[in-house]
Amino acid sequence: MHRGLPRLSGYLFTISLWLLISVATLSYTEITSTGVSSLYTVILIGGILLGSSGSFLLALLSTIGVVANVFLMSSARGEPSPPPDAWMPAITVITNFILVAVVAWLGRRAVLSSVQDMQSSRSLLTHRSAQLQAAADIGAAASSSKDLTTLVETITDVIADRFGFYHVSN
Repeated sequence: MHRGLPRLSGYLFTISLWLLISVATLSYTEITSTGVSSLYTVILIGGILLGSSGSFLLALLSTIGVVANVFLMSSARGEPSPPPDAWMPAITVITNFILVAVVAWLGRRAVLSSVQDMQSSRSLLTHRSAQLQAAADIGAAASSSKDLTTLVETITDVIADRFGFYHVSN
């Protein structure tokens, strides 16, 4: 999902999901743990589909939504400004948004590192397998060959074939 339409689809899907959950969670009611958990999930999805910028963007947007919700609930109760005790749950939720974005970022880095390690191991394993197959072929040729010249030619052919060399000389 590095470029083009899949990346755009990822952005549209994630932002649409975030918008839907935010409207359902943060509009006209107190914030619930179910709604906040859903926002955490969307932030994680953003980290997977969009990278660290996506998860941090969704955490920022969610933070803005929580702050707006605190003011909205305060004005619905007829208060001129939110009381201090209204901010503690909001601060906890906002801190968790940031922590979830960091976890998404670290998790993505760990997954990408694991994939790179796996590809490197696969390459090394393929090379080692070619070496072992070459050694087996040379061993079989050595046990069946009676002529040293034929054996040396077989060895050079096996080495050239197994390791993709253009020219091998004895």
